[in-house]
Amino acid sequence: MGFELLRQAARAGDMNAQLELGQLYSQPRNNEPQQARHWLELAAGQGSPEAQQLLKQL
Repeated sequence: MGFELLRQAARAGDMNAQLELGQLYSQPRNNEPQQARHWLELAAGQGSPEAQQLLKQL
């Protein structure tokens, strides 16, 4: 999925897209911790255990 489509899906509330964006933004080459936290919090709020774990690591 292209980045813009991924972002659109995340904005529309897709938990998996939010999780994926959070993971992308937390990678060293994309190091944007505020963006990572934003998307991971949204995914965690929808019940994603993986997003909850990643938030603990930020």
